[in-house]
Amino acid sequence: MLQTVLKTIERYGMFPSPGKVTVALSGGADSMALLSLLLKVRERYGLTVTAAHLNHLLRGSESERDEAFVRGVCEKLGVELAVKRLDVAALARRKGIGLELAGRQARYAWFSDFEGQVALAHTASDSLETVLFNLCRGTGMQGLAGIAPMRGAFVRPLIECTREMVEAYCAENEIPYVIDSSNAHLQFARNRMRQLVVPQLKEINPAVEGNVLRTARILRRESDFLTDLAKETLNKIRQEDALPADALKTLHPAIRGRILALFAAPVDATHVEALMNLIAQGRGRQSLSGDRMAVLENGFLSVVPISVEPPQYVVDYETISISEFDKIRKVHTLLSKTALDCDKITGKLVQRTRLPGDKIRLSGRKGTKTLKKWFNEAKIPLIERDVLPVLSDEYGPVWVEELGVAQRVEVDETTRQVLLVRCRKKE
Repeated sequence: MLQTVLKTIERYGMFPSPGKVTVALSGGADSMALLSLLLKVRERYGLTVTAAHLNHLLRGSESERDEAFVRGVCEKLGVELAVKRLDVAALARRKGIGLELAGRQARYAWFSDFEGQVALAHTASDSLETVLFNLCRGTGMQGLAGIAPMRGAFVRPLIECTREMVEAYCAENEIPYVIDSSNAHLQFARNRMRQLVVPQLKEINPAVEGNVLRTARILRRESDFLTDLAKETLNKIRQEDALPADALKTLHPAIRGRILALFAAPVDATHVEALMNLIAQGRGRQSLSGDRMAVLENGFLSVVPISVEPPQYVVDYETISISEFDKIRKVHTLLSKTALDCDKITGKLVQRTRLPGDKIRLSGRKGTKTLKKWFNEAKIPLIERDVLPVLSDEYGPVWVEELGVAQRVEVDETTRQVLLVRCRKKE
């Protein structure tokens, strides 16, 4: 197993220069084997090996046992140890997420604060389970590439070793370790995958872990290449905080999808497909995770917080004589967009917002069009279109904020009474 770990370290250049590496030490077989192996190779790579243990406080006395075990091992080996105690169950409740995800987020957040590199004890068996999980949920090339051997300061020297290899190494070298009883609980999806699915795959092909590992390595290489190309292209076409839809349409779908994933991150495969469809449609909106929304309007794709509230409007109107109106419009020449002939309004005047199918022929413009088309031409932001005030009589809209008045109620030489509309956004 030592030779396998050395090959992995060399293959990925995990320790390019002397420095500090902290082992994420749970006390289980994988992390104990990792600590042992890094202590064996520390002189070869000029490493200062330390350890860190996060007590999740999830298993009562068993959690306390694990912490005490890790403290005792590190004291015996002369390895500096950092310990943190965190109520992961409370964290999960506060965030509204599962225990597994809350624990994972807590570990990575803490480990990210350490100086130097952090060694994680993920194995080829863990990577296989991850590939299967991603496949069940739906994923792309990146999801099928398994657990990365390196990512930033995190390194995984055991990633090409199976769980069986680890247990055999611990037995041969008389390395003690603790067993997490929760690993037997089938309510956790990963445990079901490990205990029920993987054994069936090994019956079909005992070499499944190694085969998936090789496939993942190929996919990771190709995925990294495509991601680098996507990043380069994204930087070329990006215009401030938006992407031009026309430029995206000219790209190969494989690059387009990766650009959308990078631009709208964090997103999953389902979101990326939805964004691809949005680009094909040419306009619209798509909800994203984290209270965000992708908006495609006026040829540009942007991502905005859903928490952004659309503006609210206050509409006032008064009736004045044509003579008063003539005096006012000598100073305010744009009043024609807010002035209606009272006698041309049919029936009751109602203030509302747009309705499906609303149409209007605007004063001074050619053709009758839906409000949707007029809004598109005027480049009205999508978030405002459903809240813009509309005045309507029995035959439909006679005035629309940002657009103006209908030709059929415009002020002309026959007008006696003018309805003057004033609209402002609420503070």
